[in-house]
Amino acid sequence: MEIEIKPEMSQEEAFSLFDSLAPVLPDTLPGVWKGAEIRTGHPMDGLLDATRWYGKDIQSGENVHPLLFTGITGRVFSGNPGMLPLEAFTPAPRCLVTILFTMISPFIHTSKGRARLRIQEYRGRNTAVMIYDQKPLIDAFARIDEDTILGVTDAKWAHDKGYFFTLQAAHTMER
Repeated sequence: MEIEIKPEMSQEEAFSLFDSLAPVLPDTLPGVWKGAEIRTGHPMDGLLDATRWYGKDIQSGENVHPLLFTGITGRVFSGNPGMLPLEAFTPAPRCLVTILFTMISPFIHTSKGRARLRIQEYRGRNTAVMIYDQKPLIDAFARIDEDTILGVTDAKWAHDKGYFFTLQAAHTMER
């Protein structure tokens, strides 16, 4: 059965899809994942697109690079979430976010993993979650197929809504 992932859907549709999918085990996630936002009316909609978000690099359960970005040269780099004013960026116009992010991006590069994976209960079942080291964020995952994951970010400042994205296994990436 092929699952259709639309670039826009309601919060209810996105949560219903998430709930219908199989949970994910952390040991099935290592690798580089290319991300894409799903717009659902969340306050962060468009935020990662405005920052040229690439995806995530899961090296192990204890060493996760939760935010990969494409720099202005086209190279992918790992960004330190602790250096990003996500709460301030959330209400800002996305064109302003792009400008501000371009200005600060040279200062947010990191070689250290800034998150880790755990199994945690989310929406009534145990699944892999990514816990950010420096931000009140948790990403929960459900499996669409062998190479595709549906993720939802639970942000403390917008806990009543989920921020949805997909992750596709990336087989090549220039860093």
